[in-house]
Amino acid sequence: MKSSDRALVAVVVAVVVMTLFCGAAIIIPTVVPQTYPPSHSECASNVDGIYTAEIGYDAAFDSFVAVTTPVPVELARIDGSLRTWPGGTAFDTLGWAPDGEVGGTYWVIVNGRHFEVHGVCDEDRDGLPEHYRATATEQTTNIGPDLKWGR
Repeated sequence: MKSSDRALVAVVVAVVVMTLFCGAAIIIPTVVPQTYPPSHSECASNVDGIYTAEIGYDAAFDSFVAVTTPVPVELARIDGSLRTWPGGTAFDTLGWAPDGEVGGTYWVIVNGRHFEVHGVCDEDRDGLPEHYRATATEQTTNIGPDLKWGR
């Protein structure tokens, strides 16, 4: 085989390999489902949003907004089902609402110049709801599925 023929074969092989590699790079992400760590859950995102709304409300009105009853459902009914977010709650005063339906429930405890935002979701429907909390001084944290529900 001549050297020019070998060079042509090398170029053709390189083109074929690159085409297969690029095709795999395009196809694999669309075929293989992505999973996200718990920090990207609805609950964590909503607790972050409520925390931010509390900070903003405090900057404007020098107080926090308490939401003493879990919204949209009581803790015992958390099962991963999606629910419509209701109007007419203290979250309206805070100026916060989720985007679309929610699978969790949320509330805010206020004690003077301190607040705690809570969110509980059972997104994997295993019967062990995850509990997320943010406070006036702490960012959103997953505090676990086995919380004793005393508030």
